[in-house]
Amino acid sequence: MAASLTQIIADLHAELFELQQRDDLGVLGLDRTADEESVRLAYLELSKRYHPHRFARYRSAEASRVANEIYVCVQAAYGRLSGSHRVPGATSKSKPRTVRKREDLSVSRAVELIDFHQYEAAAELLVEVLEHNPAHDEARAWFHLAQARQYKIDGQLPEAAQAYRELLEVKRDHAEAKVELDRLDAGKKSVWSRLLKLGG
Repeated sequence: MAASLTQIIADLHAELFELQQRDDLGVLGLDRTADEESVRLAYLELSKRYHPHRFARYRSAEASRVANEIYVCVQAAYGRLSGSHRVPGATSKSKPRTVRKREDLSVSRAVELIDFHQYEAAAELLVEVLEHNPAHDEARAWFHLAQARQYKIDGQLPEAAQAYRELLEVKRDHAEAKVELDRLDAGKKSVWSRLLKLGG
């Protein structure tokens, strides 16, 4: 089993290295003659193949990490190619997507990235949506959530609190934002209380 897992991890590293050398179509295993449907099908196949959940059974943090990097790479390539006007070989028969559908697809991909703790990658996708449509409240809410969680990881607690406040301005009943903001505020009060005792 150990040898098998070692080989799986080695293969994943090799695959990731190969993908990082390719353009977006190459990541999906396609050439410039690909139409939008070919791009979609290739994306679905690769998403299933490298979905981190498939590697959870190995109970290996390294296998899951590399598989997740490949998965994000595939997601990013598809995100840049989405929409028939973005695919070099798209034919006139390809169905163009509406702007709204493209935005919603980007939000869905961002939510999936957030589920796998890829907060910075998710925020980048959501920024693109908001640049095209500043009124997209769902994208804005997820953006603030991704920001808040990343700030917490980085230890930037005041910035995390501010991101949660901005999230509550968009989604007033957001449970995580309320709980985390109360927790951060309580932690800040506790620090001040200890400082005052030391000063006394």
